Amino acid sequence: MKPAARLPVLHAPLRRAVAGLILAAAGLSLAGQAFARGIPPQSRDVEFVDPEGDGTAVLKLSGTFYRPDTPGPWPLAVFNHGDIKDPSSRKTVKSAVVAQFLVEQGYAVYIPMRRGLGQSGGDFAKKGTQGCAGAFEGREVRDLEATLAAIRQNWHDIAPGPVLMTGQSAGGVLSLSYAGRHPEEVKAVLNFSGGWTVKGCETTRIFAELGRRARAVPTLWLYASNDSHYTPSLVSRNAQAYAEAGGRIQLLQTGEVQGKDGHYLYNVKAMWAPWALRFLSQPSPANNLVLMTPDEAQAAAKAAQPASTAASAASSGSQED
Repeated sequence: MKPAARLPVLHAPLRRAVAGLILAAAGLSLAGQAFARGIPPQSRDVEFVDPEGDGTAVLKLSGTFYRPDTPGPWPLAVFNHGDIKDPSSRKTVKSAVVAQFLVEQGYAVYIPMRRGLGQSGGDFAKKGTQGCAGAFEGREVRDLEATLAAIRQNWHDIAPGPVLMTGQSAGGVLSLSYAGRHPEEVKAVLNFSGGWTVKGCETTRIFAELGRRARAVPTLWLYASNDSHYTPSLVSRNAQAYAEAGGRIQLLQTGEVQGKDGHYLYNVKAMWAPWALRFLSQPSPANNLVLMTPDEAQAAAKAAQPASTAASAASSGSQED
């Protein structure tokens, strides 16, 4: 049997250079710059024929739209939110930190709320009710397909062409899943702390199938070492399975997010922005598992924390799922 391919590990000099990127990010003046190159977010709805209906029923999903202050049309980035702890709260996910970063790169950003959540219509159903296949063919995937189709048809301030898919937790998997179903429509994926926790589903197999389907699309995975949902060892296994199945992946596992659950790494800009900038400017054709020693990762995380904490408070004010 042919031995499984392993993701290359960066040697010490390059690891130190990688750690230096975080240390440099700590010196950025992040606080007080929220939407310096954009305008305040707006509410936008999308309407489409309900994929689960009789062919005539219309479903309306609500969402938050961010755009640069430059003339459009703009390339589109979609951020897919994670699970909501209390769906009955009708909370609207803003994800202002990620949106700010992407607006600064020239993207318009849309954050659709899944059906039955926020102000979106339809009935909410936990993803576990759809079984393991929900990660590939569930209602969230079908609704996202219909959302993108409606945007392309009706939003004239969005430039044609592939979109940047981003997401956190279950939204990270949703982004990878969409890329696998429509690789020609996706330029890249930013996966923040992505996972699909459903009883009876083997997570690593899910990521292997995602890698097989999305093999043409470059992806950047961003995880913190103190993620309460996904341990570093599980993340490494998922990443290895994704790569061995043919997926294109750059993986960064940071140190601990100080003072909060690392599952919310996406709210701490200084810990991931340098890699995201490099990735978006020139996605690497080769897979790479970016490893730092625990001491290097932790030192970099602590150095980044003061600036990133202020930025998170100024931009979002609260944690989101």
